[in-house]
Amino acid sequence: MASNCDSQNNRDDYVKKLMQHITVHSFGQCLHNQEVPDDIRDKYGLEKGDAAYWKKYMYELKRDVLMRYKFVLAFENSNCEGYVTEKVYDPLLIDAIPIYMGATDIDDYVPPHSIIKVTDFKNVEDLANYINEVANNQTLYDSYFEWKKDKTYKSFCKICRQSEESIFCRFLERAVWVD
Repeated sequence: MASNCDSQNNRDDYVKKLMQHITVHSFGQCLHNQEVPDDIRDKYGLEKGDAAYWKKYMYELKRDVLMRYKFVLAFENSNCEGYVTEKVYDPLLIDAIPIYMGATDIDDYVPPHSIIKVTDFKNVEDLANYINEVANNQTLYDSYFEWKKDKTYKSFCKICRQSEESIFCRFLERAVWVD
């Protein structure tokens, strides 16, 4: 659902390469190849091709669309330390596995073993193979959600240790209790 098609980390180029190995649905302006499903547009009273929906119902629509997927590309606009946005948290809230490109210190911001990092793979093909492996192995897929069983999830995050009011702690509390 990317709308910044000129990112500093060239995420669109990476997605294009990934598309050569697996199916990727792109709902945003960048690499657009998928429309919001009719039932979701109907839910919000939107006409086909109505681009204004992203502004008015952005968060609700995004959640409803992404809920249909096991994996969500969570590619930031840049790969800067500490630059972490909702892109990684949206999939976690809906029980999808984020495939992450972005902050080099992302492990400080997410529960352990909750994301797939593109930097863990030597190339796009290896990442695509691993995504297929996870998709076809329920035990492996479920292992990415083990963190939800640990109600002491705050231990994962340096930032959470600094403040009980941390946005990251509030997110995780919401994600854990959504079940």
